[in-house]
Amino acid sequence: MFHTPECYEVFLGTKGYMPYACAACDRQGEIQALITPVVVSLYDGILKPLSSRALHFGGPLFSDDPEGIAALRFLLNHYTNAVRKYAIFTEFRNLTDVSGIMTTLDQLGFVFEPHVNYWQELDRSLDAIWKQMKPSARTSIRKARKEGLKILPVDDRAGISAWYKLLDDTYRRKALPLADISLFERTFDILVPAGMAKFYTGVVKDRIVGSFLILLYKKIIYIWYTADETSMRYTRPTDGFMGFLLRWGLENGYHHIDWGWAGKKDEPYGVREFKSKYGGREICYGRHVFVHKPVILAASRIAYQGLRLLRRIIPGS
Repeated sequence: MFHTPECYEVFLGTKGYMPYACAACDRQGEIQALITPVVVSLYDGILKPLSSRALHFGGPLFSDDPEGIAALRFLLNHYTNAVRKYAIFTEFRNLTDVSGIMTTLDQLGFVFEPHVNYWQELDRSLDAIWKQMKPSARTSIRKARKEGLKILPVDDRAGISAWYKLLDDTYRRKALPLADISLFERTFDILVPAGMAKFYTGVVKDRIVGSFLILLYKKIIYIWYTADETSMRYTRPTDGFMGFLLRWGLENGYHHIDWGWAGKKDEPYGVREFKSKYGGREICYGRHVFVHKPVILAASRIAYQGLRLLRRIIPGS
């Protein structure tokens, strides 16, 4: 998904994003290894050097043979030297099994972090999936229906503003950085017409209580962004959306739903508890991190935590 030309175009037009695609080819010009990281700058001005990191959603692609591994090694050696002037660190967020190149990545200085994820398999009936859920998940979906929650598509670009506002409110409340609205406008302009993304809102009595964005690629549904209205959380918008998405995915022949990342397994994380209650399969493809500038990274972590604290104390700062 994230290696496609369409995603490259989305990131290319997003404020604060700089796609940095690199490939290694054989003598015939055939690609043997490909990486598509995006340099993301959280802040401008004097804070930019302290807030720019390279994120690779999906991890590297390569030919599964000795030539492909050699090409990947050559590519990553070139990349880590070239990108250090733009990013403090690079993080590969693996969406597939990379156990075959663990040794190669380790030798090149990429440190593995065991982040988990959940896949909701769609290879059985809706009744079978329903029975597989924890009772709390079934109760929440029923609650959303009882409250009259409707899941509606965002059909025009003008609707992105209201959709984004709820997302922005949620991230501000959690004191987390959020991508500029241009990311979502570009996604709507490029990925939606290509059948690679869908925007939805959760609505109760004409009030938007949830914002949801999914990506679609090769019969896999990726849950990319979700948000809900705090004061209306009793309507269970995210649970209601999950119930809707399960049915929609089954009816449209999708293979599985990728929940996105769920934190480190050994650390308490409420989001992981929420995702796990649907009975999906836990996987651990993890992340690989290469630090380009250790001293600046240490300073940026202190600055980031300080800014998060300030945002919690003074909302909107």
